[in-house]
Amino acid sequence: MWKAGMMDGGSWELFFRYNAAIFALNLLPIWPLDGGKLLFLLLSYRRPFSEAHRNTVAISAAVLAVGVVLLFVLAPRQLDLWAIAAFLAHALWQEQKQHPYVVMRFLLERYYGNKGGYTKLRTITAPADERISAVLQRFYRGQKHAIIVVRDGRERATLDENELLHAFFAEKQADAPLGALIY
Repeated sequence: MWKAGMMDGGSWELFFRYNAAIFALNLLPIWPLDGGKLLFLLLSYRRPFSEAHRNTVAISAAVLAVGVVLLFVLAPRQLDLWAIAAFLAHALWQEQKQHPYVVMRFLLERYYGNKGGYTKLRTITAPADERISAVLQRFYRGQKHAIIVVRDGRERATLDENELLHAFFAEKQADAPLGALIY
């Protein structure tokens, strides 16, 4: 646009500066910005989904707190930045409150949705008296799970993740111990 003569040099520089600021702001590791979503994606492949979600919200809150302190010190009269900070704080609060539903949606997707496409198998070792819901909290994104049930220090059975998901959703055995699934 600048080379075509549709915009003078000063306007082009202002346009570029505004867009660079929006780009930089959007890459901050604060949920729900793109940087926060990238952080969540990275954490969810390295940690269990539930833990990754909690850590993403906590890291986002810490980064936002540092940003608010810097905003208070460097530019306390920038109302547009205060409005953005207030929106991000509200979004983080809402995301923290929605945590159980986010995890439930993840588990439902595994139960009803994507049955294939997993390239990695992860084994989860759990005692026979551990609740099914607690074991499901240890599921990772993008990985198939084999659950090794241990009782008295010995392996008693190996369960597929679909067996746990079926017991959780279809049979409503969220609080049942893993040992109840061994036939």
